[in-house]
Amino acid sequence: MEAANPGFQYEVGFANLAFGATAILAFLGHWGVIANTVLIFGFSLYILQAVILHLSRFVSGEKRSSSYFVGSVLANGLYAANMIFFTVAAMLQEHLAPF
Repeated sequence: MEAANPGFQYEVGFANLAFGATAILAFLGHWGVIANTVLIFGFSLYILQAVILHLSRFVSGEKRSSSYFVGSVLANGLYAANMIFFTVAAMLQEHLAPF
C-alpha cells in the first residue's frame, strides 16, 4: 500500500542518512570516543522516539496486532536500549561527563 503523501518517509530517510554519514565521517576522521558516543546516543534517542510513537499507536488501538507490537515496539525498543546501554558504558569507561 502506497502512502498518499510519502514526504515523511523521505524525512525519515534523510535523518537516517544524516546519522549514518556523520558516523562514517567520525570513524574515518578519527574524531574520538566523544563524537562516536554522541552520535550513537543521538541515533538511539531518535529510534526511542519512534518506539514511543509506535507504542502509543498500539495502545490507542490504531495498530493493534501482535506482529506490529513485536516488530515495531519490542524489537526497536530492544535495539534502542542496547545502543543506550553501550553508549553509557563507553562514557563511563572513558570518564566522560555527565556520568
